[in-house]
Amino acid sequence: METKECDTCKEILSIDKFELRSDRGTYRKDCKSCRYKAKRDRRKQGVSKTEVTVDIQKDDATGIITANITTIGSPADPIEYLKSKGIDTDSYTMTNGRVKSWTTSMKLRDKGGQDTLTQIENFGVTANIVPKTINPIEFGLQQVTWTRPKSTYKSDTRPKNVENILVLPDIHFGYRSVNGNLVSTHDEKALVLVLKLVELLNPHLIVALGDTLDFPEFGRHPHGVDLKGHTQKSLQTAATFFHDIRELTDCEFRVIEGNHDKRVGDYVREAIKTVVDVPGFTFTIPSISDMLDFDGKNIIYHGGFTKEGFDGYTSGANVWKHRDWIYTHGEKCGKDAIADTMKAYYSNVVMGHIHRQSTVSQMIPVPTDSGIRYKRMWGVCPGMIGKQDPTLPGYGVERNYQQGVTIITHFSRDDWQTFDSTVTQIPFIDGHCFYNGDLLVA
Repeated sequence: METKECDTCKEILSIDKFELRSDRGTYRKDCKSCRYKAKRDRRKQGVSKTEVTVDIQKDDATGIITANITTIGSPADPIEYLKSKGIDTDSYTMTNGRVKSWTTSMKLRDKGGQDTLTQIENFGVTANIVPKTINPIEFGLQQVTWTRPKSTYKSDTRPKNVENILVLPDIHFGYRSVNGNLVSTHDEKALVLVLKLVELLNPHLIVALGDTLDFPEFGRHPHGVDLKGHTQKSLQTAATFFHDIRELTDCEFRVIEGNHDKRVGDYVREAIKTVVDVPGFTFTIPSISDMLDFDGKNIIYHGGFTKEGFDGYTSGANVWKHRDWIYTHGEKCGKDAIADTMKAYYSNVVMGHIHRQSTVSQMIPVPTDSGIRYKRMWGVCPGMIGKQDPTLPGYGVERNYQQGVTIITHFSRDDWQTFDSTVTQIPFIDGHCFYNGDLLVA
C-alpha cells in the first residue's frame, strides 16, 4: 500500500488519508485530519482561510538567498517557513529583514446563513538569508593544488657579490573561445622564453609585477560570451607555469597583485557589501595566492591593498621594496606614468601595467629635513608577457604594446654596504629574444 508523510503531524499514513488535487493530479501535503482541524481553528478565529506564499531566489555567485514570505491570518515566522523550504538555518542567518502588515476585508457566512464583514490581517517578511561563512572559491572557482618540485639550481651556486633579479610583467593568463576552440590570451611562446631565461640566468630573485591572471568575466570592461567560462582553466595553466619555474630554481619568488588579479575579490566585495556587518557573519575575499596555492610553495604574494609603509595613489598600491628599488604593478597608464610613480615613492621604480618597455632616468626632488634634495633615479617597465593583442583588456582600441622582461642586476664590492645597479631590457619578438649574445627561440 502506498504511504505518505503528513507535513503537519509527521505521521506516515496510507495515501487515501490525503486529499487528491483534481486540478493537478497530486496529493496535498497535509492529511485530511490535519486539514479539517486547521479549518475548524480558522473558523473559531473568524478567518476562513490561511494562505502562505514563499518566494526564494539564490545568487549562485555568493550564496545569498532573497526570501519573500507572505501569510494571511497569522504573522509570518521566517525561520519556520525557510525550514519548510529546505533552507539549513544552522548554516544560514537572516539579515536585512523587513516586516510589514496590512488589513483586508472579507465576507464570511455564519452558521445561520448570514453574511458578515470581517477584517483580516496580512503579514509579510522580506529578508536576505546569507551563509554564516562565505568562501567565494566554493561558488564556482576551485583551488589549484600542486606539489613544489625539487629545483635544478640551488642558491649556493650563485655569486655572492652579484644579484640578478628577473622581472616578469603582466602575463594575463586567460582564454578566448574562437570558432569553438580555446585560444590563449597569454603568449605561450613568451612563457617558453621565460623558462629558458630562468634556466640560463639562475636568478637570485624573481618578481612578477601583477596582472598574472586576466579574469575578463569579472571585470568592468564589456565583453562577449567568448571570454566567459574559462577562468578555471586559466588558473590551472598559471599553476603549471609556476610549477615549471620551481623545477628550474629555488630562488626567492615574489608576486605583486595587479588590478586584473583583484577582479574576483572586487566582484565578491560588491556582491556581499550589504551583509558584511551582520553579527557572526564571516567571509573570505579570494586572491590568486589562495586559488593558486602559493602558501607553502615559497612564493610570497603582495596583495590585498596593503601599502606596506609606502604611500600610493588614491586607493594605495601593492608594493615591495628591495634595496633602493620599489616593485609595484602601477596604477597610471599615461606617458608620465613611470615618472609619476618615481615621484610618489621617491625611489627607483620597476612597474608593469602600461605594457610598454621603457626606461626613464630623472632627477627626482626628495624632501629632507634640510629641504629639497634632487637625486637621480631610474624607472623601468619591462613591457608585458601576454599577447600583443590590441583588443585586450577591452575591444576596439589600438595600443602600442611591447613584450619582454627585465633583468635588474646589483653588484657590490664591500659586502653590500654599498652597491651599484644596471638594467637590462630583453624584448620578445614572436617567440625570439637575445640573451648574452645568443638567440633564444621558443
